[in-house]
Amino acid sequence: MLNFTIPESFFNDAKLPHMQTTGHLAYFQMRTLFETDLHSQIDDMVLQTFEPERREAFQKERIEIERLSTPNELVRYMRKPIEIANRELLCRKGVEMGGEAFSLIIDKLARNGVDFFIESAMFILSQAEDVYIDRIVKEFMDFRNKYARAQATTLLAFRNRKDALEEIYSFYRELAASLEQEDQKRKETVLFSLYLLTGHADGFKEDLDNLVKSMRKEQVSGAKEQNQSGSFPEDGRAGG
Repeated sequence: MLNFTIPESFFNDAKLPHMQTTGHLAYFQMRTLFETDLHSQIDDMVLQTFEPERREAFQKERIEIERLSTPNELVRYMRKPIEIANRELLCRKGVEMGGEAFSLIIDKLARNGVDFFIESAMFILSQAEDVYIDRIVKEFMDFRNKYARAQATTLLAFRNRKDALEEIYSFYRELAASLEQEDQKRKETVLFSLYLLTGHADGFKEDLDNLVKSMRKEQVSGAKEQNQSGSFPEDGRAGG
């Protein structure tokens, strides 16, 4: 409901924790996941820390992901725990598949309880057209898994879907009344979504935009320096 408002007194009482919530991290990844050049640089650094056996498994995963050709193959693969450094490639593959993949992912979210699937699903859907986000607005409260519901609120906040504000607020109240420890963690994620949708986290978004701009500048500056020193390999990626 677009005309739903939350009293300012709510935000005076419900303070975000000083520590980052899973909502902060999910929003950051949605914002930066498809910064391909940045991820290439990060991947190079991460790979340097891998033992040979793990590096081999990492490269094998990349080949498997590249070979995914249908939404069904993608969704099956999304259930697997893979190296975080390969998540950008997996999610980019999902986005490239488009509408059929988006629809199937939303169908599976209704009953899937695998954390890695849920997280990858939200990152992929963060790039989907509005018609698929409309489905999330209508259906997320029916997701069987509470973690999926909580992550969906971050997705909706990322897409600035104020028409979901009332449902998200209702979900927050449900979690706040729960005595389960996991629900208290989910509550913080949902609270962050409420902050985002009502303009109470604009400072965070501005800081994040500045961080991304800074990372881009550093990446470009580093590329120029390495290029001038002749240390780039033929494929154009930074050596390691």
